[in-house]
Amino acid sequence: MNDDHFREILGVAQSATRQEIRQAYRRLVMENHPDRFPAERKAVQDIAVITLNEAYSALMSLPAAVPSAGRAPARSSSGPAVGPHRDPAYAYYKQGFVNFSIAVRGIAEMNQAIAGVKLPSFTPRYRASQDVANSLGLLSAAHGYFSRVVERFPSSVWCADARVKLARIERFTRLYKRILSNLGGE
Repeated sequence: MNDDHFREILGVAQSATRQEIRQAYRRLVMENHPDRFPAERKAVQDIAVITLNEAYSALMSLPAAVPSAGRAPARSSSGPAVGPHRDPAYAYYKQGFVNFSIAVRGIAEMNQAIAGVKLPSFTPRYRASQDVANSLGLLSAAHGYFSRVVERFPSSVWCADARVKLARIERFTRLYKRILSNLGGE
């Protein structure tokens, strides 16, 4: 996955410096922090902050963030502020979330290209059915990860959202299979 998706989540430009990325991340975490919301919204805000953490971690772990004119990129002696998570339920949830996001985002980008919002850069052998089939594979992988969270860690904070994602995956899978059959794919 390219870093544009993560830059979009944090609302920073392609030319953003590490400091600008850090500032955007901190501002968004403060705005979305679960402690600032009522109890019924805390779980949703937890997911929002996790998404922000993933975007920040991905951008800060790039080999070199684009520096502003004439300055060297800031170096952090300890690396990114977000480290690996020790909760196995989270590890499965995260992998499921990444696969699910890539699958759904890939189709959304293809739809934008088809609608003329963005001109696609097709290779001569490009077939839309390949994108749909790839997304089906990613959805299958995401289903496996979310299923592990639900089956192995039913008391985890990630379990409720994993169940929601499983239902969405089943709907997307049916839809993508129908699209694939309409495109004349496998």
